[in-house]
Amino acid sequence: MRSATPVLLLAAAALALVGCGDAAHTPTSAELRGTQFMATSAKGHAFVEGTPPMLDFRDGTVSATGGCNETRGSYAIRGGRLSLGKDAMQTMMGCGTPLEHQDDWLDDVLDARPSVTVGDHGNTLVLATRDQRITFGRQGPSGGPMPIEGPHWTATSLHQTGAFVAIEGPMAHPTLRIKGGHASFFTGCNAGTTTAKVTDRTVEFGTLVYGSKVCPGYVGRVERQMLELLHGPAQFTFSRRTLMLTRNGIGLDFDER
Repeated sequence: MRSATPVLLLAAAALALVGCGDAAHTPTSAELRGTQFMATSAKGHAFVEGTPPMLDFRDGTVSATGGCNETRGSYAIRGGRLSLGKDAMQTMMGCGTPLEHQDDWLDDVLDARPSVTVGDHGNTLVLATRDQRITFGRQGPSGGPMPIEGPHWTATSLHQTGAFVAIEGPMAHPTLRIKGGHASFFTGCNAGTTTAKVTDRTVEFGTLVYGSKVCPGYVGRVERQMLELLHGPAQFTFSRRTLMLTRNGIGLDFDER
């Protein structure tokens, strides 16, 4: 019996260490860098069907969407609370009352400097205020899939140096489809093809082959931004509704349609 006691003590200590490693805790910005989360449940709010809120953490920035518009800016975690920076900006698209209300609800939670905790080895994240609590599940390589390949993506807005501009008016919206190592695209003026190698966070586009039609004015501006975006490696983030491609400070947001 005496010889078994150290073994039992070591086993108990090992279980305790595992439990501590998996305990909910306040994350650092470094822990959140490069992660995406999709809301799975909320206290005091019912999600719009098929459109849960999303969070996407990058290097010192976070983007959040309730399903329509996106709020993006710097953030900090102080005293266990998540605080958005003064540079946070929001897109201004109209998406119908339910989604706009959900955007407003998520913005109210973020404006209240919610407490933030992660658990389950980084696969769950919880934001909580006095009367709201949102639980998120991690997406991507360590969580659920990111199906960037296959869907037909339609551009809805472009952004550069923090400014967001919705693509509106009579022009045909740019489109993108990536499948089987190739990408087909439409700039809003010219159609084209290229190769596309998808990794966890980037798409490496090859040589672009596209039409030579001259695109004046706003249509030409959108085309130039899309061609610049496809000229080499682009970073991407993905939610159930929106694909965001960025490269060298410019970007386009796409919806699956």
